[in-house]
Amino acid sequence: MKESMKKICDLLSSRKDDWLLLLRLIVGAVFIQAGWGKFMHFDSTVGYFGSIGIPFPAINVLLAAGTELVGGVLLILGFMTQLIALPLAFVMFIALVTAHLHDFSSIVGLFELKPFIYLVIFLLLSATGAGKRSLDNKCCSTNKK
Repeated sequence: MKESMKKICDLLSSRKDDWLLLLRLIVGAVFIQAGWGKFMHFDSTVGYFGSIGIPFPAINVLLAAGTELVGGVLLILGFMTQLIALPLAFVMFIALVTAHLHDFSSIVGLFELKPFIYLVIFLLLSATGAGKRSLDNKCCSTNKK
């Protein structure tokens, strides 16, 4: 039993870079779409940001949308992953404390919210980096292990 568990863990670990690539591709695509959507519906997004009490809503829509759009592209490329993951995590934190603060009444409810899940993903990517299948690996020494 112990030996078969070790084999399974070794197999999964050997695919780490594939899993990181898949994660980056999916999350990057989601955030390109989210950022683009904010730009395409700029006035209504500004109105929404203002209605939930975000100060300087037009500026903050530009910042959030730009971070999501550029961040999504960088995630897909695996370029500056550890760096861009932090502002993306910050955008998700702000989303949690503004738009989603009243959407949960327990810790389990928090864990079910998309912004929380993305926040965790971005913190994970800031810690692990993009993996071997990335521009970071080609350009930066931090991922060459």
